[in-house]
Amino acid sequence: MKDDFVMMPRSIKRAYIDGNLSQREFFVLLWVFLDTNPYNGRCEVSYSELGEVFQNRIKQDSMRQIISSLRHNKHIWFQNHKGKGGKFAIYPLDFQRTNKYIQTLDDFLGKQQSPSLSQPTTEPVPIPRHKQEGQNHNLQIQKGDLIKGFSMNTSPAEITTPYNDNENQKDKYIIDKEKSSFKPTPIEFFMPKSHGEQRCKEIAQYLGEKNINFILSVLKERGLAFVEGTFANFKESPSSNSDIENRAAYFNAMLTKEKAP
Repeated sequence: MKDDFVMMPRSIKRAYIDGNLSQREFFVLLWVFLDTNPYNGRCEVSYSELGEVFQNRIKQDSMRQIISSLRHNKHIWFQNHKGKGGKFAIYPLDFQRTNKYIQTLDDFLGKQQSPSLSQPTTEPVPIPRHKQEGQNHNLQIQKGDLIKGFSMNTSPAEITTPYNDNENQKDKYIIDKEKSSFKPTPIEFFMPKSHGEQRCKEIAQYLGEKNINFILSVLKERGLAFVEGTFANFKESPSSNSDIENRAAYFNAMLTKEKAP
């Protein structure tokens, strides 16, 4: 089904890896992309709804600041609505609509002619009900996976960003330390931010590991060379193949033995 997907620019991933997007800004931005109407490039939402979507792990005032920061850094655009409540329209930038047009900031600053920002340039082809229901179901699965990944990697800590609804006024950047019990991070939801983390993820996937936490702790304590060396010894071991029922546990035991004094 050709409309059952959303294209996302690689710049989002680069911004996150380079530290220009916080983890919460990253997840909120992905949600905006997934929730945007593909025909008109418009996402209608309220701050309270966004808070509910993220299971109230981000307070409403902090959500306002996250959205404003995303606008300041030119990931999204919306009209000034300070003092107004309810829903408002967010337009993700570099978003490709169904008609293949990619909306940019220039569209909203009146610097170029563009297709209508509120209506599609062509009438959408009617989609059979059963296909439409299937597409909606797939989209809900994507959104659910996104929120699951967010929940696995965050706690209900308060966070604010450098910009509020008045773009010219800077606030103090505050991130309260998260106070929560240990939560395992599933491999499929872990997003590496360095070569070492990427390599650890690849090794963990090779071994069939479910969570990334242990190998990352070893990486932090002993470095990538130690992890790679232990992995090489594991692969050279005669019992590293089908003889071992749980290869991940066996490798973790090797890491523990190797790093023991």
